[in-house]
Amino acid sequence: MKNLLACCLCLFLALHPSRSQAQQLLQGTITDAISGTPLAGANILLPPSAGTISAANGHFSLQLPPGKHLIHISFVGYRGQTLPVQLGADSSIQIALQPLSAELRLVTITGSKYERSLLREVSSVEVLKADLINNVNAVRLADAIDKVPGVTVVDGQVSIRNGSGFAYGAGSRTLLVVDGQPLLTADRNDIRWNFVPVEMIEQVEVVKGATSALYGSGALNGTIQVRTFWPGANKSETRVQTFYTHFGQPRRPALAWWGNDAPNEAGIGIAHGQRIGRLDLVGGYNHISTNSFVQNGDQRQDRFTFKARWRPKRDYGLTATLTASLMNSAEADYAVWNDADSGAYIPLLGNRPGRYDGLVRIDRQQWQVSPSLSYRTRQGAEHLLQSRWYRLAFLNFSQNLQTNLYSVDYHYRKALSKNFQLTAGAHGQWFDVFDPLNFGDRSGQTRAVFGQLHWLTGRLNTELGLRYEQFDIAGLPQRAAPVIRLGTNYLLNKNTSLRASFGQGYRFPSFSEMFVNRPTERISIYPNPDLRPEYGWTAELGIKREVTLAGSWSLLADFSLFMMDYHDMVDFQLGIFLPDSITNPTLEQSLQYAGFQSQNLARARIGGFEFSMSSRGKIGQVPLRILAGYTYSYPVDLNADSSLRNFFTFWGQTLRSAFQQDNFLLLQPMLRYRNRHLVKLDLETGSAQWLVGVDFRYYSKIEQVDPLFTGVIPGVSDYLASRSGHEYLFNLRLAYDFERYGQLSLILNNALNREFALRIARMEPPRNLAVQYRLRL
Repeated sequence: MKNLLACCLCLFLALHPSRSQAQQLLQGTITDAISGTPLAGANILLPPSAGTISAANGHFSLQLPPGKHLIHISFVGYRGQTLPVQLGADSSIQIALQPLSAELRLVTITGSKYERSLLREVSSVEVLKADLINNVNAVRLADAIDKVPGVTVVDGQVSIRNGSGFAYGAGSRTLLVVDGQPLLTADRNDIRWNFVPVEMIEQVEVVKGATSALYGSGALNGTIQVRTFWPGANKSETRVQTFYTHFGQPRRPALAWWGNDAPNEAGIGIAHGQRIGRLDLVGGYNHISTNSFVQNGDQRQDRFTFKARWRPKRDYGLTATLTASLMNSAEADYAVWNDADSGAYIPLLGNRPGRYDGLVRIDRQQWQVSPSLSYRTRQGAEHLLQSRWYRLAFLNFSQNLQTNLYSVDYHYRKALSKNFQLTAGAHGQWFDVFDPLNFGDRSGQTRAVFGQLHWLTGRLNTELGLRYEQFDIAGLPQRAAPVIRLGTNYLLNKNTSLRASFGQGYRFPSFSEMFVNRPTERISIYPNPDLRPEYGWTAELGIKREVTLAGSWSLLADFSLFMMDYHDMVDFQLGIFLPDSITNPTLEQSLQYAGFQSQNLARARIGGFEFSMSSRGKIGQVPLRILAGYTYSYPVDLNADSSLRNFFTFWGQTLRSAFQQDNFLLLQPMLRYRNRHLVKLDLETGSAQWLVGVDFRYYSKIEQVDPLFTGVIPGVSDYLASRSGHEYLFNLRLAYDFERYGQLSLILNNALNREFALRIARMEPPRNLAVQYRLRL
């Protein structure tokens, strides 16, 4: 038997010579064409399946059979090359890549904490560049995020692919990260959109799906990463943007409580960056003054932001960074209207003159200080220590809310080999809240360790991430959350990639959700200290293709199937919450204790599909930018229909429901306050100096509303009965660029002057026109 096997092996080797005998060595170096700097991590692809990446010194090597080959070289932020290579003996080549223009560099860091091309991401990531944010006059970050396909921001609460519904005062399932560090409030765990320095934004990245393995609690539905700018080498940069917005008359004059004194808003944002030797400095100021279309809803804010960075002489060494922000604001937290007719822009009135139950006026002061140190060794390892103190306080009550959040993060990053990269670290966060009017003096902390292994070859990109986090609140049992994240991306060719990802996530409930006790005359909020953390997972399959024309116009098209599964999902429930002392309540007593409370749903599931595309650059001399997407999602409460726990039953019903509007059996298990269909299109084009743009959005009907809600809030049932519920709007813009003298723009929002409410009992603004002037030096 052994002799037979030996003969077969010899015959096989004779017919199939060894790979090492038949192949030759191709090696080379990849550098920046302008600076000559070696490029580490560049992709070298040879169809159909060979490939590698360049090492830290830009060097690469491949074993190939003799003959003619076509190789493709690409790197983040550089124009790719395709080269013919003739191999007859060992060969060596030198390749210099040209940097792309800034507007074509679609580079992200949020999905993995490593800089990479969108084409290589393992999750769905959308990118907003600063020029689009400025062109639409997004003076608050929420205005910009609301343009992203698959994402909605309704009254300050963000939802990605229907992962959240509106819940007044609830925490955010999407984590906001500013310059690498989370920025959520300590009391509500929500996002203060007006605290983000929009005037200093370089890029915004939105990761869709759970990223808790990287960022911890709050990243259950996704992550928004804001990156502010630093001045370039040997130059300074100044940005000035000012605007005035005039709100017109609503379609029904009865809604205009302000008479002839039209609402308006005005503001200015200034940012300047300067490089002085090895010191980088950036400062910003923002002022907004709002005479609101909501009665008693006027707002004012002043925000100062400062950044400083000391860089090492070489690519290795110590970097020290300090950022700080301070904002004083007079704001109005608007809950619900007084009615759907003449009171649609008037908050719900109390029983006493001058008293509002639907609006609370708050004078806020916020500030944050964030020092960090980064040390890069000669071998390319990086140690990063980041910290932040974020404080928020109320100023206008006799007993004011005061919150503090302190955080420390340590990251270690190291290329273990040409193909393996490691990120690991630890996280600590301490928070305290003093709220004498609602839940008293509370404190807590979180602790976490995490690690992520990243394997990158010429075609395959795979990530494995792990995190373990503990959550402590004084007086409550300790809670812990271990999570995992796994994703892979495969390049079919230099322009097309397939991806698959699975990520677990969690969110610890906020102090407000557990402890707020706010009885009022008509809308009360009750505490729930037994509220459990919500946890779940997101899975996704996707394909992305990039098309580049003439080297100056790039289009990215993406299609994905997604599914989110949540346990103990926190939902804002309306009910009767009687004290233990009342055992046989009368009808009057029951109505007296009607209100809202945060409660856990045992199981929720959201599935669907999404198509999106984005482009930038010019076709010839004509600029053309597209940001568009269609998202369909089917969000259900699995308690309402247990048959949907079956994977195949759920997806069968998801696909059927996409083409049926009013089937009761399909709509009955849906989660409340969600839109199944969402369409977004932003198109911008023009000439050398003129720019025109259109922004279209479509929201399908909110098909599930709490029936008690329609009885408590006046006008809701009549409003829902009188409308189809399908909402859309058009925004238009026109701009002229005076080149070195700046750009003047007109932005017309809600151009058709439609009356609509994206969330129940809160009417959106009427048609308004903004005049904006912007200058960059």
